[in-house]
Amino acid sequence: MGLFKQLKQMKGVVAEAPDLIRNAQAMQQSQAAVARAQAEAVRQESATLAAGPAGEPIAGVSLELYAEVSRKVTARGGDPAAAATIAREHGIDGAAWDTASAGWNERMRSVPAIAARFNELWRGVD
Repeated sequence: MGLFKQLKQMKGVVAEAPDLIRNAQAMQQSQAAVARAQAEAVRQESATLAAGPAGEPIAGVSLELYAEVSRKVTARGGDPAAAATIAREHGIDGAAWDTASAGWNERMRSVPAIAARFNELWRGVD
């Protein structure tokens, strides 16, 4: 291929570059908007489920209280003895804590939105 033909093709590529850049930026903005919408939908679903039947307290322990106690247990190294002590400090007896802990863990395994809401509460994001 001749040098002039290559230069002509290169000129065409350079002329198209601004359009390609604009298209890429528009696609990136669109993807970001979709990601934000998906995150908001998950947040709303989490809040709805946490307030509905799947979010009903277990043995008198709400998801919010379970997250608070769990966060404090983690801060103390995750010791099961510490869990019982911290639960008692929040007015939860040992049997109720064991029931609530098993129940909330099962709900989080079966309902991803509950797990997402627990994660938000545990991290203090609301």
